[in-house]
Amino acid sequence: MQTSVAKKIFAVGVAVSTALAFAPFTAFAAAHAEGTNVKKSDGTVGMIIGGQFRPYTSAGAFLSYGFNSWSSVVDANADDLALPTGAFIPPQDGTVFCATETKGTDVKGECSLITGGQKAAFTSAAVFTGLGFSFSRAEYGDSSFLAKTTDINSSTEAHRPGVLVNNNGTVQLVGANSLMGIPDIATFNSWGYSFADVVPANAADKAMTQSGVMAARVAGQLSPTALASVPASSGSVSVALAADNPASGAVVASSAAVSLLKVNFTGSGTVNSVTLKRIGVSADTSLNNVYLYDGATRLTDGVSVTSGGNITFSNGSGLFTVNGSRTISVVADLTASAGETLGVQMTGYTVAGGTAATVALTGNLMSVANATLASVSFSSPLSSVAVNSSLDPQPDVVVWRSTATVGTRDVTLTRAMFHEVGSINYSDLANFRLYVDGTLVASASSLDSNGYVTFVPASPVTLKVGGRDIKVLADVNGGAYRDFTFSVKNASDLGLMDTQYNAGVIAGGDVLIAAGKQSISYGSVTVQKATDSPTANLTLAATNQLLAKYTLTTYGEPVKITDLTFTTTMATNASSVPALTNGYVTFNGVQYGATKSLSTGGSTTGGDTTFTVNYTTTPGTPVTVAVYGDVVSSDSSYSVHTGDKVKVTMKAATSNGQGTVSGQMVNVPNSISVDANEMTVAAGGLNGALTKTANYGNQSTVVPQTNYKLASFQLNGNSTEDVNINTISVDFTSVTHDTFNYQDLSNVYVMYGSTKLATKATVGASNNTWSISQTLAKNSTVEVDVYADIGSAITSGDSMKTTMTVSGITVSSGTSTNTDAVDGQTIAAATGTISEAVDASSPVASIVAGNQTKTAAAFKFTATNDNYTITDLTFTLAGATTVNSVNLMDGSTVVATKGGAATVTFSGLNIAVPSNGSKVLSVQLGLGTVGAGTGTSGEDTKVTLTGAKYTSSTGVTDHSSLNKAASSMYVFKSVPTITNVALPTTVLSAGVQTLAKFQVSSGGTGTISWGEIDFTVNASTGVTVDTPTLWDADAGTQVANVTCSGTTAVVCTSITDQEISGAKNYILKMNVGGTIASGAYVSTNIANPSSHVVPATFADASGANGGGNSVAASFVWSDESATGHSLTTTDWNNDYLVKNLPTDSQTLTK
Repeated sequence: MQTSVAKKIFAVGVAVSTALAFAPFTAFAAAHAEGTNVKKSDGTVGMIIGGQFRPYTSAGAFLSYGFNSWSSVVDANADDLALPTGAFIPPQDGTVFCATETKGTDVKGECSLITGGQKAAFTSAAVFTGLGFSFSRAEYGDSSFLAKTTDINSSTEAHRPGVLVNNNGTVQLVGANSLMGIPDIATFNSWGYSFADVVPANAADKAMTQSGVMAARVAGQLSPTALASVPASSGSVSVALAADNPASGAVVASSAAVSLLKVNFTGSGTVNSVTLKRIGVSADTSLNNVYLYDGATRLTDGVSVTSGGNITFSNGSGLFTVNGSRTISVVADLTASAGETLGVQMTGYTVAGGTAATVALTGNLMSVANATLASVSFSSPLSSVAVNSSLDPQPDVVVWRSTATVGTRDVTLTRAMFHEVGSINYSDLANFRLYVDGTLVASASSLDSNGYVTFVPASPVTLKVGGRDIKVLADVNGGAYRDFTFSVKNASDLGLMDTQYNAGVIAGGDVLIAAGKQSISYGSVTVQKATDSPTANLTLAATNQLLAKYTLTTYGEPVKITDLTFTTTMATNASSVPALTNGYVTFNGVQYGATKSLSTGGSTTGGDTTFTVNYTTTPGTPVTVAVYGDVVSSDSSYSVHTGDKVKVTMKAATSNGQGTVSGQMVNVPNSISVDANEMTVAAGGLNGALTKTANYGNQSTVVPQTNYKLASFQLNGNSTEDVNINTISVDFTSVTHDTFNYQDLSNVYVMYGSTKLATKATVGASNNTWSISQTLAKNSTVEVDVYADIGSAITSGDSMKTTMTVSGITVSSGTSTNTDAVDGQTIAAATGTISEAVDASSPVASIVAGNQTKTAAAFKFTATNDNYTITDLTFTLAGATTVNSVNLMDGSTVVATKGGAATVTFSGLNIAVPSNGSKVLSVQLGLGTVGAGTGTSGEDTKVTLTGAKYTSSTGVTDHSSLNKAASSMYVFKSVPTITNVALPTTVLSAGVQTLAKFQVSSGGTGTISWGEIDFTVNASTGVTVDTPTLWDADAGTQVANVTCSGTTAVVCTSITDQEISGAKNYILKMNVGGTIASGAYVSTNIANPSSHVVPATFADASGANGGGNSVAASFVWSDESATGHSLTTTDWNNDYLVKNLPTDSQTLTK
């Protein structure tokens, strides 16, 4: 090549390093799969092919294969390293490689085409550009190892094998003597090709014939030029209308993305063509653009309706592939007229390798109507995302942005597709996010094989009238010196729906203008403090302590970091400690660089320590950097102390990294130092670790005792480091007098958590030690208890205590440590006692009906200083004619049962009452029938505890003269209940009014009758009441045979029984008069003045004849238990214990 040409070629290039440096490998169980790119510990990258490790010749060679990306490179494991090394992998055929120095077969500045694994040099720039090549697409580096083939010296010769050519709109690959077809974009992308590398076919290329079709790349393949001809997939495919084919309806004349037909293909094969026909009364131009869709994904560009209403989609490489079932929609943008009807009919399709099939699948007709749809006009994305010739690879890059101005009414966004073109590998772009007015509405992980990113929000996003900011963000993880541009390829790729007409709106304005081209510059590295960088205390004198943790993330290209500098700062005692010993740095857990002291500078400003690491990062793959060191001074004359504070900072650096592709220097960190957390040095021992258990207090106990807990402690781990516990020491000291001392103890042992230590038959007063091997984890708590048998020769009231000390060695710092000597609980010898009482839960006095079981009493037994067992209990009943059985209850459990009698004794019991605890037992009575010849009506069945026997550690205790009486329980054949009922009104006014409303019921106990009800009526000053009457509220009639009299003390007396078997509602009416001013009131209730008397005649029970009552009863009732019941039989009772008496007052107020 001429010198001038060489200079021109070299002038557009940048020299790059030919060596690839990567992080060291990590061992795995087996060699990686065929086609995996792996990196060795010396930085060499290669692909596993045919059981060999084949290294790439350079970074440029690696990147020339467009299907490669740095993020796909993994560390070589031991089995990978054991593979034999195969031939070097040269740059991909069709790559233009320009030499950066004269060496071997390279001539500095000379550019060559890689073809057949050799290089063919271009003899001039005119030949180079005449064949359609671009210097911007060349790779630069070392190709001196490649053999040369014949030069390329004419722009009219056929392109060499490996070159992609555009042959009248069809992209083909040049082979040795023929062209190879490319069936679809997916196959094209599988080989990592870029349309930027496609050159125009010349006459010599066009003279060649196509001899085969390229197959998609599989793992381990490097070049398709050696592949055999592979036809498109053929097979058997059938088609039918889909179940959700669009129904007939109205469509708007100028709407977008109208779904006209939906069909379901089944079978297996590649569909190469689909033919449709417009139907209905409409023009060919009514369907502006027609597309095929699979769900939200557009499969084809828009086509027009040709003469005769025909619509044809065709692609020799295949429109789409069917493998089982696939639903395809026919979608159109409309420019129709009102009154038209339109639809489509599928008339045929062709499967690769088969003949054309004819079908007649007719969609439903749509009626066209005029409507003014909302408008959406987009500003130019180029104004928001300008051309950038030096984009730093990084996350959250805005790749497309526009202001959508919505007019007329709101619209919804249902989907959005954006297309990428450029030289970047699809895998270098990731984490796509769609935002509307700053709110994330949808996301997608990557581009599809056609270079599209498709967003489908979970629910339609409303774009309100006005300007709406719409943007797409992506992470640019790689692609140094490559470029990309995003655009909306078709207006209908934005699914916009009018919210009133539910019709598609065609995006307008500058929506189809692409965003600015983004050319990626060299790599960069971000440094952040890791979220799990340590914050806890550092252990004094501990070794190998984690001091700091950072996350490094690389973008654009691999970056080789030569060194990192860390500033270590100490506060409090900083001036006396020059450095911390044994500092080192790890990358993903593997140490890089030497071990050295971490300088503190001997001052509060800190000191710097630089580590040479020579670590190469991978774009898009975060790496964890950690700093370790000992909490030990490097100078024995000075010491680290508790309370000192340590902070490590990764210091901002200059040119300590280099991009392996671009050769550009990178700062790690860039301009700003990154602090880790400041941590405090703490002692990790047992000081203050032992405390007395709070919920086990001082104890009093009778003696002797077996296996008795003498003391309980809590051993608490420190917050800094674990401690290996090795010794527990226990002392025993008399507290009160000395008859209770260590000589009274035998069979002494210690429980450490759930671990029982050795039992000592005898002990001394002090230094009783137990060896132990347990680790007390930091921030943990273990209970430590002391148990022993206690002898009997102790004077009551004497006491002793246990004192404990725990010793061990700290795990990290290796320091011997022990707790303080801590006193446990005081244990006193005492006399045991047990007492009895009526429990608070025992029922109050009551009247009850027979033929049921009722709890009559509850008794509480309380033991002090000793465990007791109840063996015998004796109860007496005030009356027993109504009692069939007596049950002794422990909660809901029947302990024992006896027949009803005046005195009942339960023997042979075994009911425990714990020392300093209690036990509650209750007595249930099984009541029988009441009445003539059976139980006595009104009998009091009060239960009294009259005797109890117990056993304890000292023998038998007999309480034979008890008198613990429960409340009375009177038993009747049936009993009444009186309940207030809401008044019809609470407003006081003149005239006859309801002053009281109530219900009398037998509560399901049988039949009761009443003979008198008395009311207490209170009226405010000036208000008068008179003329009382009693009414049946249910029947609405005055109660027969009842006479009421009085004003403020109203007495209603019946001359016959008023029987009630269920329930009956009554009302008391009186005439209200006088002065009824605001605030005036009348208040009424039924009192409860009576005390107990035995059943008597009606006259006696009412108090009319004295009857033993000091006052007249307010309610006189009978259980009708007497034979020949009447007003003169002795089965009448007063209001004593009648449920709900006295009633609450019922008040009328003005």
